[in-house]
Amino acid sequence: MFELKIVFGGLLAFIPLDVTTPPLDEQDVQPSSHASAVWVLMVNAEKGDSVPCPEGQYYHEHRPYLRIPVKNVVGHKVPDLVVEGVPTVLIPISGYSIEVKPRDLINSGVELLGGRKVGSDRPESPEELMDFSWVPDLSRVAPGLAPVCANCVVADSAKVDGDRVSARFKLKGGSLGTYKVATNVDGGEPAPMIYNINPKTTNLEQECKEGAYCQAAAIQTVVRFGSLKSPVDLVFRSISEPEVGKKKIELRPAAEGDVIELLVVNQRPVDVLDHFHNLPELFGASVISTEDAAQAGTRELLREWVNGPEEIVNSFRWFQKLSASTPDILVLGEMLSKEQEAHCQQHAFPIPKALNPPSGPPWCPILRLNSPPPE
Repeated sequence: MFELKIVFGGLLAFIPLDVTTPPLDEQDVQPSSHASAVWVLMVNAEKGDSVPCPEGQYYHEHRPYLRIPVKNVVGHKVPDLVVEGVPTVLIPISGYSIEVKPRDLINSGVELLGGRKVGSDRPESPEELMDFSWVPDLSRVAPGLAPVCANCVVADSAKVDGDRVSARFKLKGGSLGTYKVATNVDGGEPAPMIYNINPKTTNLEQECKEGAYCQAAAIQTVVRFGSLKSPVDLVFRSISEPEVGKKKIELRPAAEGDVIELLVVNQRPVDVLDHFHNLPELFGASVISTEDAAQAGTRELLREWVNGPEEIVNSFRWFQKLSASTPDILVLGEMLSKEQEAHCQQHAFPIPKALNPPSGPPWCPILRLNSPPPE
């Protein structure tokens, strides 16, 4: 037997379908929920710095990638790179809709992991950390914006709105939960950062004390498929031309008891390089070539240029493109008119703010959205 583990990070939206949740247990611990399926959307930010925000800031290009150990890919022997000593295949997935299909797993739905104590604003144990609710739920603070656009979660064989979604995954099984939350290490020991998800004033802590939506925020999630015996297929369809046909990657364990670990990210290119190549030493990792070392200074300048307090704001605005209620408010390549800008401010996505902000770089936000309303 073996296990499949898929870690998701970057600018993402999760849309569980047909969710059912049992009542609380006697310990006031949130139980696990059940979804018939979960869509994972990589928010389209490919237009990059050419798209101005209302305040004159700039969006940053994000690209979705899939990383798989070479040893687990049937028919592939040459790695694209080596990550932490593991020969790895790196696959750009822009323009694809991907379904995870373990061959011996019936489509029994996805378990959305619980384990969080009611009223807790941060995970205090590994069990609490796994709870899926550390992914902020937009319906709690902006019900009108929470439904995702209907065209973003259509069937695999239908054309998807590529202006909103650059890639997507469909999960029909497994257990989905939080893998990492944003932390502040300025004090020495890592501590979960607490976010006021929809601040109304500058007095963030007081709002939290008065019952505002405040909690730790997931920056990575993970879905696990355990006790597998047969290979796993990743089925790829083109988002723009789904009728063209399917492509498939077959995954097999290298040994009994193996854990096949995949990583899916939607990040800025400079972060993708650092993440996948572990570059360079000045970022706390090893340099694997002299060419990479020579580019280290350039990446440091880029990092200083693209990081800043406005980046989380800009990233969250991309979620506006997924909203069913305001599908055309943000027009790529054009400045917003005053009417559009006023509408945007009235119906804008909330921008979470940290009560204990770090001095380090910001993180790409992840949100939970609702399935589209029925026609």
